[in-house]
Amino acid sequence: MRCRSAERLACALLTLAVGCGGQPDPAGEPPLAARAPEEPAPVADLVRAEGDVRWLPRGAGQWRPAAAVSPLRVAEQVQTMSASAATVRLRADGATIDLGPASLLRVPDGDVPSRRLRHVAGDLVARLEPGHGPRRLAVELPPGELILDARDAAVESRVSVHEGEATVEMVEGRARVERPGAEAVAIDEAHYVHLGGDGAILDEGAALAAPAPLGPAPGPIATRGEARFAWSEVEGAIGYRLYVAAAVGEPREVRVAEPAASVTVARGSLRWWVRAEDARGLGHPSPTREHAVTIDRSPPALRLASPSPGASVRGVVNVAGVAEPGAVVEIDGRPAEVDADGRFAARVPLPRGLANLVVRATDPAGNASVLTRALVVR
Repeated sequence: MRCRSAERLACALLTLAVGCGGQPDPAGEPPLAARAPEEPAPVADLVRAEGDVRWLPRGAGQWRPAAAVSPLRVAEQVQTMSASAATVRLRADGATIDLGPASLLRVPDGDVPSRRLRHVAGDLVARLEPGHGPRRLAVELPPGELILDARDAAVESRVSVHEGEATVEMVEGRARVERPGAEAVAIDEAHYVHLGGDGAILDEGAALAAPAPLGPAPGPIATRGEARFAWSEVEGAIGYRLYVAAAVGEPREVRVAEPAASVTVARGSLRWWVRAEDARGLGHPSPTREHAVTIDRSPPALRLASPSPGASVRGVVNVAGVAEPGAVVEIDGRPAEVDADGRFAARVPLPRGLANLVVRATDPAGNASVLTRALVVR
């Protein structure tokens, strides 16, 4: 009896281990049918996420907060909300896609997903650098496919998709849009094409020229907290977009009608560029300028050697003194010549009677010092 009981116990244990006729798994892993399917290899990386950037994983039903250095696989999506931005870099060729606010980008399924992205909505800038051998990037649009080829030089395109229509502007190099059932559209550098949802050409032509930065001059900026930016006027522009960016963070955008604007700035590194806009919102960006900003709210040094307070003079007074080097000196509202060490001298005619001589020194940051002398003019 004890032998039969032992046999029944051994049989029960064997049945639990094998499970309905299966084979025992010494590693303790679940059967293949129970394992999660293998994830496809990443084809791109989210390398920048500023503000509210979201990610829709493959097969997921809910968007999730996105973080930089996140891999992207086929059928996954990246979305930027308002006042947000992101950058996606393809692993195959290193092509970069900069997404503006309220934009949606998808990695499509397909035979060659490693060099293809789908621009669903919003604004993006696609850039492809040359390398060893030809490089290609395809951006799927509602009315077709934008093809960027980089052989000996970089290619950069600005793309806007809204309400099923697409506008493609070539910032650098040439590209083409392949349309289903129609001839491909070639786009030269500094030109644009506006396509309807069916691929029809709604508008095309030359984009506005890029403005030339005028000020501040290259180099450091000393300011009380505000900098004035100026650029050349562009013919045909109805306005300008000025972008001012610190070392970290999203660039601030300032829209103005005139080719100049004053913007509050902070201490540290700063870069800025500007873009003219036509009625369609198109235009080439200017070159970027970089500056080191220092905040200076101290008035400049100013000393008068002559005249002395209460002096009596005959018609013309000799004014001499020293100001902080780099400061602009005005004597009774007229500019005075100042040498590299800040020394200045001038002969100033005055009417007879009591006079109040005013000398003003203003440094590059806009701080001012004022000295006055009460004089008797004979």
